[in-house]
Amino acid sequence: MTVPYKDLLIQQQAEGGGGDGGGSSGWRFIYYPNKEGDYVYGGGDWKFRGGNRAVHVVDREWRVRSSFSLRGCLPGFETHSAESTAGSKWSEHVIGFLHREGNDATWKAVIISWWGGRVVIDLEPGRERVISGDADQSSSSDSVLREYKETVLRGLSRQAAGADPTVENEALLATQTSFSHHAGLLKLREAEEDLRKLEKHPLATQTPSGMSIPIKGGGWKSYRIYGVRRSVHIALRRIGCQPGGYPAVLVGKSFYRETDEPPDVPTDLSRRHQLVQELASSSNALSTIDDVQRLLGPPDFVSRSYWRYDVDGGSCKSELINSSAGEEATQPYTLMIWFQDASGHPIEKAAKLSPPLWELGQPLFPSVWSTNPWIRGSFTKPLDADTSLYGVKDVLNDFQGTANVLFDRTADKQTPGDARGHL
Repeated sequence: MTVPYKDLLIQQQAEGGGGDGGGSSGWRFIYYPNKEGDYVYGGGDWKFRGGNRAVHVVDREWRVRSSFSLRGCLPGFETHSAESTAGSKWSEHVIGFLHREGNDATWKAVIISWWGGRVVIDLEPGRERVISGDADQSSSSDSVLREYKETVLRGLSRQAAGADPTVENEALLATQTSFSHHAGLLKLREAEEDLRKLEKHPLATQTPSGMSIPIKGGGWKSYRIYGVRRSVHIALRRIGCQPGGYPAVLVGKSFYRETDEPPDVPTDLSRRHQLVQELASSSNALSTIDDVQRLLGPPDFVSRSYWRYDVDGGSCKSELINSSAGEEATQPYTLMIWFQDASGHPIEKAAKLSPPLWELGQPLFPSVWSTNPWIRGSFTKPLDADTSLYGVKDVLNDFQGTANVLFDRTADKQTPGDARGHL
């Protein structure tokens, strides 16, 4: 039996919820802590295992005061949450904080999702209620928006200094990638200095994810993915800056031995567009995905069937290297390279997508109505929280922007297969 995800709880810690004029809110964001027997049906936390589809306001004894369905109060939940048999995955990059207008006002819980949907819950004891839910942050009150920005900048500054704000403050709801993600979502240019510090800080490479793919004919292709650094790269690009070039993905044969681990060194991103032009003009000389890596460096995103590179425009500011005089001015774009699941990973096709997949403001792929019988009745979001492809079967035909195919070696001239296996 699949164990459902836990729902988010807002728990009262102090009598009166901190509404005494003091600085402490008396509330915290928490998921019910694991205890022995909790995974048994009917165990201590089972009432809070609702599939991560609701927010519950609870007292100090874990008694539920009010419950709110995220489908009904968080704008965009239907189209942006990823459904599974265990429930909904929506809380990547989430930001949550406690807010009040003045010392005598009641506390409110503000929760902002990775796509920008916002819900505000009034925590007045006995009268808990959703007072607003908006997809557009510009509709937030000035004080909420100001505290949102301050929370993002403060958390990012603490991370850039090597601290972990996610464990320093129980009244803060966040993940390791929340602050950089929302700095990009809000296009906070004042965050550039801390984003650049974080990109090369050891914190950006802690707790990586990864996968190893067996290659037909023998061998393995292993990837180590740095989620924090990837989030920093996207944020820098969204505020109009070029990342420092430190890799978000390391590619190797294995990561079980230190001798197999490639170096974590920056790549000169200011030359990436020029190198893509070389890729297009000399594609016949490139036969495998390893040849592409030798030319372009490590990719920004990987899957079982494609690599992706984000290419910065000529107007992006580089921390290390400025564009050469007279260099062709370019708009940013995403380069997709598909390859075969065979020895050496022979490359099949390359295409430039414009606008780039990290750009905000327009849907780049249509939402797909789920046909999975376990999760029927929901949308599958085309782009994941970190802008990786999700559920897109025909990238070039489904893309809502401009797709420019650089070369195509597939015999039947069809778009490469399902891109759902992504990271």
